[in-house]
Amino acid sequence: MITLKNIHKTYGKGNNRLEALKGVDLTINTGEMLAIMGASGSGKTTLLNIIGTIDRPTSGEYYIDSVRMDELSVKEMAVFRNRVFGFVMQDYSLISHYSAIKNIMLPLHYIKLSRAEKKLRVMRLIEAMKLENRKDALPSQMSGGQKQRVAIARALVNDANILLCDEPTGALDSVTAMEIMSILKKLNSEGRTVVIVTHDQSIAKKCDRIVEIKDGIIFNKAN
Repeated sequence: MITLKNIHKTYGKGNNRLEALKGVDLTINTGEMLAIMGASGSGKTTLLNIIGTIDRPTSGEYYIDSVRMDELSVKEMAVFRNRVFGFVMQDYSLISHYSAIKNIMLPLHYIKLSRAEKKLRVMRLIEAMKLENRKDALPSQMSGGQKQRVAIARALVNDANILLCDEPTGALDSVTAMEIMSILKKLNSEGRTVVIVTHDQSIAKKCDRIVEIKDGIIFNKAN
């Protein structure tokens, strides 16, 4: 379970001070598929970054189960992040001169597995994402949907049980977007917690619950 209590996030000082989050309270249950919606500048990406420990709150408490995340050291947070979270971004965040296999394998550099075990894990994901005929392709040689499937495979290669997705369908046509959502729904049905930041109502409505954020303040909204 993910629990955020009275989370504030402030950037800058004095006249340049920006309060991105203003006392956010949020609980995300294990195995839930949650959509976070809001206009540009509402604080939704800041919230996702704090959930994923990419950013640290200015104040407030953040727990995953009984572990208080905001009190971990930078090193402890990095280890936890690599073990628990998988990230899927709108721009795919793939390394342009790496093949699909090499991009998927990147997070495994920080895990003690044999080369054979790493390759087996990657190939299973390539098969699951139906990328067998694109495994040696560079990102420039792939469609948007293929690149996003590579990104999802990379997010899963460490067996992450929490997937954090920032506009995962934002750069895709409607048909491909639904294909990616079907993959995310399947991963959720297998027990993974999935959190999706989106501006698209049709995407949000496929989630278990919608949370709306406006001016750094969160509102709960039922489907």
